[in-house]
Amino acid sequence: MQPPPQARAGAARLGIAVTTYNRSAVVQELVTALETTTRSAYALVVCDDGSTDDTVAALRARGVRVISGQNRGIAWNKNRGLFYLTACAGCDVVLLLDDDVIPVAVGWERDWVRAGLSLGHVNLAHPARPDALLGGRCIPEDPGIATMTSGACIAASRRALAEVGYMDTRFRGYGHEHAEFSLRFLRAGFGGALWNPQPHQLLAYFFVMTAGLVLRDVSPVSDYTQAEPNRELSLKIRGDGIYRHAWRDEAERAALMSELESADHAPRSGVTIPAEFDSTAYLALNPDVAAAGVDPLYHYVAYGAAEGRPWRPSG
Repeated sequence: MQPPPQARAGAARLGIAVTTYNRSAVVQELVTALETTTRSAYALVVCDDGSTDDTVAALRARGVRVISGQNRGIAWNKNRGLFYLTACAGCDVVLLLDDDVIPVAVGWERDWVRAGLSLGHVNLAHPARPDALLGGRCIPEDPGIATMTSGACIAASRRALAEVGYMDTRFRGYGHEHAEFSLRFLRAGFGGALWNPQPHQLLAYFFVMTAGLVLRDVSPVSDYTQAEPNRELSLKIRGDGIYRHAWRDEAERAALMSELESADHAPRSGVTIPAEFDSTAYLALNPDVAAAGVDPLYHYVAYGAAEGRPWRPSG
């Protein structure tokens, strides 16, 4: 695996999450394409929804970060990536890619980063529904405006995600989870507009792009049996609050944390302070901390423990 480019000083930190299920060859082709065409520094995580093929082993063998767990559907799987990239990696803009989308232009991500930062939220234009596009050049400065989008690529800024949160985990399998997610961005003022011309009528207009990405024709693996229940759910919760957590209850929270821990990428938890911790010794062993005038105990808890700083003389 090629290391990502180094980030420029002051550049937005980009995170890319790829969601996949039982398509090892397909997702590996996408990872290879990302390595060869992406020119910005980026954090990559592949979210595997309980594959039974060699997806996880093959990706980890080539050094790719993978978060995996039992099969829970698209909403949960995308939340794996959203949570890691925002809460653990601290990214400023996040791209959610399905495994059947692929970049075809060098530097493809730059337009998506600019659009995500400036618009807050933007989707891939639906390739099978050109009639849904009302206008616009589908670039960051002049995004397309469409009545339908594809969930194959979603870009969102950290600021917008702070207001909208995650996909609703009540959606199971396949269907409507992406549309409901995007509608909440519109309700929060990001990535398009809502129009309510008549009572009980709601029209959505989404910002879309096509920049540097195409959808491949691969065999579907989604569970379509949930499409109708998900549609009914989307109508039922349309008036709920905008923000969603990545879990609905303590059991779901524990499940997500367990998946992150198994991937060795859990959010940093509390630090155990050694009983024999000596502030004077810590400052002597870490002269940069002493020179900065930082309280040694605070520095150890906030940074030193995670960095493996020495806190007592060796031997």
